[in-house]
Amino acid sequence: MTNTIDRFFGIKDPHRLSTSLLDDIWEASELPKKWEFISPKSLIGIEVEVENVLKIGPNIPSVWIIETDGSLRNNGREFKTPAIPAQYAELCLTILFDELNSNIDFSKRTSIHVHMDVRKLTQEELLSLLLTYIVFEKILFKFADNTRLTNVFCVPVCETNLFELFEDTLATPDNFLNKIENWRKYTALNLLPVTTKGTIEFRHMSGTNNITKILIWINLIHSLKVFAYKKALSDVINEICILNSSSQYKEFLAKVFPRTKEYLDQSNLLNDMEEGVTQVKESVLRNDFHTKIKKEPLALYGTSMFHKFTGLISPSIGFEDMDDKDQKWLTNHWEIYWMGVYDFNQYFVNFTTGQFDQFRTTSRDMQTATTLRQRYLSKNEETKKRAISKPPGLLFADTTFNFEQSLNVSTSRGIRTE
Repeated sequence: MTNTIDRFFGIKDPHRLSTSLLDDIWEASELPKKWEFISPKSLIGIEVEVENVLKIGPNIPSVWIIETDGSLRNNGREFKTPAIPAQYAELCLTILFDELNSNIDFSKRTSIHVHMDVRKLTQEELLSLLLTYIVFEKILFKFADNTRLTNVFCVPVCETNLFELFEDTLATPDNFLNKIENWRKYTALNLLPVTTKGTIEFRHMSGTNNITKILIWINLIHSLKVFAYKKALSDVINEICILNSSSQYKEFLAKVFPRTKEYLDQSNLLNDMEEGVTQVKESVLRNDFHTKIKKEPLALYGTSMFHKFTGLISPSIGFEDMDDKDQKWLTNHWEIYWMGVYDFNQYFVNFTTGQFDQFRTTSRDMQTATTLRQRYLSKNEETKKRAISKPPGLLFADTTFNFEQSLNVSTSRGIRTE
């Protein structure tokens, strides 16, 4: 039996509005059903924060739960729907904004949060959704409201070190859900409700009564869910790891958002997607590195910096100093050595902390790494064709991954430059 999120956490069905009640309200309102949803029956919950609330119409309480919120001013209120099928979002929002006073205020303190039901996803599917989201986080912010990027209650995942907590689950996701309690509520994508409600919360949107924009947003986030549901985790990882050009970024966006891509700003995909793609690649590389370290703990030979990094102590060893067995292992696993000795710009990638540490490299280190790389590439002509023509770079999964680009990433992600 598949271990879905609701089974894992023992989550029961949520309190939801009766669809027959909603149908009756819709029929009485004579509103046309005009919006097409990607997942019309998928459950969502909408939270709308509003200030200067002076009038609440009689139909609002039949659909919305009304609460006060200490973060709001000027008679502010928070309106929350119970769980509703996405197809009724338009009706609920229309009732709300039609029956509030016309001069309600959406100050910078207000926002709109959407909870999306993920109870029937598996751990692997939820992890696929998270990886895909990270790639498109900046683009989704550009649609929702770019000013929210600097809001302390809506922190981008890419500007935290949260995803690093989950790197060891990439190869074997069995422990992924156990770690979700370490997530933080005030991230743009909040995973904490997974453990209690079976939902994930998208906190990106600023306060607005633009119903069309909210409905598009609901379709955008459901696009992520549908993609994760249809694609195996390994396929998602592989697709992200081969992205390295604007054209590939555009193709991937079209795969994830086939019916909603026209709503997304595609004018600068390389800039908007590169940080997310890089973060996923780094996480995959670090996880792959640690996996290989665990499998081959006695076969590690290399530079003094490499040994220091892995917790071993020995002098710098040249390739000619190794016996045939060690030379063969390193030739077959040159990318591990290359990660440890990566030094064209005098930087060392510390895969334990995710930081870039400066160090000085000896000529023997360079000679050994170069020899290993040449031996590895000579085995495969196709790989050799795709190899890096000049440093800096790293060949991984038959694609070029440039660590130099990562040196400018924000220090808030635990990466520093010197």
